[in-house]
Amino acid sequence: MAPPMKFLRLHHKWFTHGIGEMDEEIVSEKVFHQGALIAGASLSKSFSLILVSRPWSFSGHYINFVWGINVKINLSHKTDIEAIQHFVMAPEMSPVQIVSG
Repeated sequence: MAPPMKFLRLHHKWFTHGIGEMDEEIVSEKVFHQGALIAGASLSKSFSLILVSRPWSFSGHYINFVWGINVKINLSHKTDIEAIQHFVMAPEMSPVQIVSG
């Protein structure tokens, strides 16, 4: 029997990590499925996002600013299943680096 599921949700978000407290913001959210999962069945959904022009991905000595797509399956009476795929959003397709001079 498949576990009872409340929803499958996708978040487009950014977060910081490094020294200090983590900060994060969900930029957009899509709910793809609500209700029970069917055992052995595949669930495939297409999606599109509107990317904001800033802030860019940032990699520094003390803090990093990271973008990601987070998929979360909220299961009733169980621990949620969650995965994130990071991506770089910057003009040169690599995180902006601050070099001390």
